[in-house]
Amino acid sequence: MYQNIEDCASVNKEQTGELCRLLLRENIGANVFYEEQLEIFIGYDYLMDVHCLYSIEEIIPQIEAMGLYVEISL
Repeated sequence: MYQNIEDCASVNKEQTGELCRLLLRENIGANVFYEEQLEIFIGYDYLMDVHCLYSIEEIIPQIEAMGLYVEISL
């Protein structure tokens, strides 16, 4: 993916994990969004900020089980 990604490229659901790894490693920079439903920002020091229309309350235990910290802001 690193060799083939282009500006304004679309990725499918299966490619999202690889794209996020490249962003977290700071190999690439990108804004990731699904129009009016989801936006993902990946920043310095492994910060991942997710904005979505739906509540994530029911998956927070799964996220925390992976050793990640969840902060909810409204």
